[in-house]
Amino acid sequence: MLTPQLIKTLAKIYRWENQNDEDDGNPEETAVFHRLLDTVRSADANETAHALIKRLGSEKILPGSNETDRTWLVRILAEPGVLPNRLAPDYSILHAFYPYDQIRRYEDELHSRLPARADPVFPASAWHGAPGINEGIVRELTDGL
Repeated sequence: MLTPQLIKTLAKIYRWENQNDEDDGNPEETAVFHRLLDTVRSADANETAHALIKRLGSEKILPGSNETDRTWLVRILAEPGVLPNRLAPDYSILHAFYPYDQIRRYEDELHSRLPARADPVFPASAWHGAPGINEGIVRELTDGL
């Protein structure tokens, strides 16, 4: 069902995808990105992805964001392996293909460990504060940003 919040989030994504390819961002956006990475680096060893999403909001790391924005940001950071996970520490869509059945097994394992009301999504839901972020992947993605 398309809620007003979902429509707003999709509009943000549409605007982002239609930006000029020449635009590498501005210093303010780069500063926000670095604050985001520093926030993840400072996570407690047992902090979960859900707790990180809440903390990004309470610490106002991403100005103008809502919980849906922050949830998708954490999911996006987990896919290339910026946020490594405990089930598959070397997981990164940048370096290998993971078939659906393997992803499903990881999600089934997450479901078995979490409360019934939880809605885990691999790989984001398998992240914990330690080891924080994969600095090698960050360097690979940012190329000196």
